[in-house]
Amino acid sequence: MREAKQLGEARSAAVGGAAERADQDALQGAAIAKFAELGRAALGARTCMVAWEAPGGGGETVSTAAATGVQPAEISQDELRAALATMPARAGAGASDSRARRIGADIIGLVLSDGATVVRVAVAGGFARGTAKTEAILELVGRAALADVAAREGARSRKFWLDKAGAAQSRSTAMTQAGAAREAEREALERAAAGLFALEGAGRYTALGEAAARALGCGRWIVAAPRDRAVRIVAASRAVTRPRELGESSAILECARTGRPLIRLPGFGAARALPEDKIFSGGWIVFPCGQSVIGLAEGELAAPGMTARAQALGARLAPIVRAWIAEDALGEHRALVSRLALRMYSAIDDERARIARDLHDDQAQLLAAAQIALEGGGEEARNIFQQIAQELRARTRELKPASLDRTTLVEALEAELERLRSGGIGVHLTRGKGVTRISAPVERLCWQVAREALANVARHSGAGEVEVSIERGDGCVRVIVRDNGHGMAPDSVEHPAMGIGGIRERLELMGGKLEIQSSRSGTTLSAEIPDIT
Repeated sequence: MREAKQLGEARSAAVGGAAERADQDALQGAAIAKFAELGRAALGARTCMVAWEAPGGGGETVSTAAATGVQPAEISQDELRAALATMPARAGAGASDSRARRIGADIIGLVLSDGATVVRVAVAGGFARGTAKTEAILELVGRAALADVAAREGARSRKFWLDKAGAAQSRSTAMTQAGAAREAEREALERAAAGLFALEGAGRYTALGEAAARALGCGRWIVAAPRDRAVRIVAASRAVTRPRELGESSAILECARTGRPLIRLPGFGAARALPEDKIFSGGWIVFPCGQSVIGLAEGELAAPGMTARAQALGARLAPIVRAWIAEDALGEHRALVSRLALRMYSAIDDERARIARDLHDDQAQLLAAAQIALEGGGEEARNIFQQIAQELRARTRELKPASLDRTTLVEALEAELERLRSGGIGVHLTRGKGVTRISAPVERLCWQVAREALANVARHSGAGEVEVSIERGDGCVRVIVRDNGHGMAPDSVEHPAMGIGGIRERLELMGGKLEIQSSRSGTTLSAEIPDIT
């Protein structure tokens, strides 16, 4: 289509140029005809012919007097042409033969040339031959014609080169504008990529669709990406009919499989209907962008280079989308590991609870029976058995805090803090919103973090005050224990004791973290636990 248009424009230009040249030749012929008429009249000749040759073309004109009285035999124009042909111009710029000479029975002529243009003048019949006046008039007519032809050739040459320069300037301007448009489009792509690179969360794909629609001038968009081992729609503009599932014939799925863009122009019939026809209710284009697919509609889809621009956009944004998908996959794996870790530690806690019940139901009862059996004597034996019973109960509490079976996490922490209070340490518990909705596995881990930290406060810190806070938000549960003791040694902060070290490893496995900040004025232990149900 574009080639046909250009060919038509070239033909129109050629026709216009030919018509303009014909007009110029007619004007030139009329001007030289006046010179021929003036020369014939001045000489009293029957006929005066002027012929010229120039780089841009040539011509001839003839002035013939009207017949009056008895006239000499008429010389035809063909005879004049033949006579002029016997007068070749000498080569070289400025070469000429300005002397009139006889070139026929009743014909005198001369030839003039400036090296590029040649003018020949001949007169016949009824003039005074061989006089200085005749030669002067002939030269005057010839030089006037030569000057006129040369002037018009110069004007034509100037116009030719001006047209050439104008065309070159137009091409240069068009190339500059096209380059500026490409640069502007590239800068727009870079800005879109920079804006998308820093995004996080589910809203990234919405921003991707909006950026693509803005870059290609479309009003509606849709984005599909891998989800649960299949390509699914993850974001769409409001004006798009969003299906629950993409059918097997979907152009989006085909684009994801082949990596090639597909386009359907509005108003063009199709052999088969596709799901995208219903999604967009009109023409559309889908193109790959990394492992995702972007679909656009309601724009200049038939514009030249639309498919190439879409491919360039997809290629530029592909690394960002691949990074997103990798992050999503990593997040899914981390969530899976955290769930598995919770299940594993829940199983461990359940086993500990079973062992605690066994110790309480079996071993403790056996010791009580032994104590009764020894009541008949042996005070020392009774004391020993009492000590064993106390140790068994302590071990039972370590394996499974009995308070978590019957109360909430906050109440269990209050009970633990009460033991510190009875030892002369001031305690304070702060709880945030949503603490009562923590899942049982996370609740147990919170308890273990707080219990281990409080045990270290009681044994090593020398603190007079301790504060425990627990809060829930931003997808995690935070447990913070602060004391005003004498702090921990730097090595102990980097490599804590077995109890705290075990807690840190457990948190990291679940995707959480444990931080310890310590100075001479006290220690702060902060734990973040993913809030996984």
